[in-house]
Amino acid sequence: MTTVGRQLRDNAVALISLVVALGSLGYNTWRNERTEHNRNVRAAAFELLCGMTSLGGKQCRYFGPGELGALVRPHLADLFGLQQPHARVNDLPWLRAGTTVLVN
Repeated sequence: MTTVGRQLRDNAVALISLVVALGSLGYNTWRNERTEHNRNVRAAAFELLCGMTSLGGKQCRYFGPGELGALVRPHLADLFGLQQPHARVNDLPWLRAGTTVLVN
């Protein structure tokens, strides 16, 4: 009969390998969960930042103060005028008068 000490000594490499494998599996699982959490937080923050203002609002903020004009479909011109009372709607002579940035 073999003693427990002898079995441990004979299988020391296998036991150490098992401990390392289990430790690595635990660390890898924790790291993957942490990475997924960070990715979710980053994606949520990005969505919040993107959705805070409209594309038109972002463009107005980027280009600074200036007059706002819009080319919209004729049947939507009155509605857009109500939403943006300071904007020039479908005013082609005004658009041609100076430097214009068009955003689609």
